[in-house]
Amino acid sequence: MIQTLGVIFAIALPVIFGSIALLRKLKGLQQIYTLSPSAHQKKAGTVSFGGISILGMSWIGAGIAGLITNPSVLFLLIGMTLFGIIGFADDLISVLNKANKGLTARQKLALQALACMGLLGLGHIFDVTTPWTLWPLYIFIGTGTTNATNLTDGLDGLLSGLSILTLIGFAVACASNPPVQLFCLIVITVLLAFLVFNRNPAQIFMGDTGSLALGGLFFSLSVYLNDPWILIPLGAVYILETLSVVIQVFWFKRTGKRIFKMSPLHHHFELSGFSEKTVVTSFGG
Repeated sequence: MIQTLGVIFAIALPVIFGSIALLRKLKGLQQIYTLSPSAHQKKAGTVSFGGISILGMSWIGAGIAGLITNPSVLFLLIGMTLFGIIGFADDLISVLNKANKGLTARQKLALQALACMGLLGLGHIFDVTTPWTLWPLYIFIGTGTTNATNLTDGLDGLLSGLSILTLIGFAVACASNPPVQLFCLIVITVLLAFLVFNRNPAQIFMGDTGSLALGGLFFSLSVYLNDPWILIPLGAVYILETLSVVIQVFWFKRTGKRIFKMSPLHHHFELSGFSEKTVVTSFGG
């Protein structure tokens, strides 16, 4: 197992490095949101679409480990890819518009809900059955999870590092199924390679392609385990990030005042004087 993971890491490094040069040539550059902290504006022009390499290396890694034909692992890969495609569309529209505006919130939410339904339907083919009566709950959790990882991806290395911790938890939870556990370790290995280039100062961002793909993987794992509540302890930071946005919007609409200096929560700490590296480390990234 260790040798296989070592090979995957060794392949992932040049693949990600090469993707940086290719994406820069193709003008796949990050558009910075105008309302983000002023310090973030200097990041404009950083290569984005890094989620493509994360997603691609997850498939390649599963192939190297001989897991592509395993129904459970294939189910997880498909779930990860479905949401990654939504993120890719959002990233692409943003680049074409030359602004941090891709899919509208309603479009993204509708596509996420459709992806959740598609994944739950595919589960019946891959022997990952979810009772029809629970579909509304799972769709709510799936859209919430993928939006939460998307919101958390706002600092160099934050979501990459947090996702590694989340996947360690899933690897422990999936101990009874060695192929699924190994796949979790493969994605961790890919993320470790990605962090080499994504840590502050980042040379590449994962973009919505990566953040939605990772959220989709976490959701798919919860469906596989038939335990959506596992996302609460394993995704506590993502939940806090999302709650900070919900609270901020609700309170501002009611009072015209803000509770946080900026949301999501990581920006509040940035504007409170903490360095980006300190915030990332404190959040567990």
